[in-house]
Amino acid sequence: MWPKLLGCNMGWIGCEITACDVKLAQVSKGAGHQSLLTTARQAVQVDLTGNIEPSCTEALMRALASATFRDRRKVVTCLQSQRTHYRHLRFAAMQESEWAPAVHWQIANEKRWMLNDFYSSYYDVGTVIENGKERVEVIAVSASRPDVENHERIIRSAGLHTLAIDSPAGALARCFIDAGPAGYSNSSLLVVSLNADCTTLIVVQQGMPTFIRQVDVGLTRVRCQTSAPQTHSTLYSAHTPSTSLSSGTAQAINTRVPLVEPECHELGMALVDEIALCLHYLIEARPTMAQPQFGCIVGSGLSESQLLDIFCANCELEFVSLAAILPQSTQRLLRNIPAGTSVDDWMLPLGLALYGYEHTLLGGG
Repeated sequence: MWPKLLGCNMGWIGCEITACDVKLAQVSKGAGHQSLLTTARQAVQVDLTGNIEPSCTEALMRALASATFRDRRKVVTCLQSQRTHYRHLRFAAMQESEWAPAVHWQIANEKRWMLNDFYSSYYDVGTVIENGKERVEVIAVSASRPDVENHERIIRSAGLHTLAIDSPAGALARCFIDAGPAGYSNSSLLVVSLNADCTTLIVVQQGMPTFIRQVDVGLTRVRCQTSAPQTHSTLYSAHTPSTSLSSGTAQAINTRVPLVEPECHELGMALVDEIALCLHYLIEARPTMAQPQFGCIVGSGLSESQLLDIFCANCELEFVSLAAILPQSTQRLLRNIPAGTSVDDWMLPLGLALYGYEHTLLGGG
């Protein structure tokens, strides 16, 4: 999203970087115009100095060398979820060229940030009637300048060019074009995206986010209630690893340890309350917007069935498994992920690799 891309040419690599690992994904055309997914994953080997940037750059270079990518220089990436901020804003009708500066100024005003201290962009989610007047509603997306520049420096140090820095919510939403259970494709969905330190609730319609809410409930935060907190870099927080980073091998991070029952119940019930608030807001504040018909979870790994049971028993919305709701086009691509990894692990890199395809996949441009 910083900057937005023009056109929908294939070739760039989706790149997710965490303190735990680097994951790369690229979509290309194979024989018979069939889309193929190329992936690579390498662990970040943290040194004793605590400076993680060189370690991330090294892991990125190893990942590039470990697979055959068609274009090895163009990258679309994103910051981690906890370093990306979302805010719904409404404005009086104005020229579209005025939206970006209005969004940037409003974020600075609300967060008490200096205008030069952060980057911003937005998703246009349509118009609403407020107090009898038409208003423009956008989802503002922002990130601090140091976070963006540190992330971009890692990629540049690996000899790569950053085409765009997307938002994690936007990248995930892209994987849900034409999504829905059998007979309900193209449904409006609520995607619950679990991360280490936060959870993002995303309403997705035709591969685009129409509502985003981020809450301070995450896998690591729950685990810290029953075990010692993990130490993370101040630059990047790790994607809940199943083993120590000191092993230094990609195989060591291929699976996640499922939450034990007390952890799963605590996380699930905390999210039930947040989901209820989300649905209530949508009904009250956005009654003309397509309401979610189904929900799913991304990032739960081996704990998916436990969380689904909790959500189904306590939420008004029907939740289904990721396998049952993902569109066939996404599932076909994800068949090529490395053995021993889960679909959850690769949805964000895939969504980044599909950056700019929204209009193409919807039959436009």
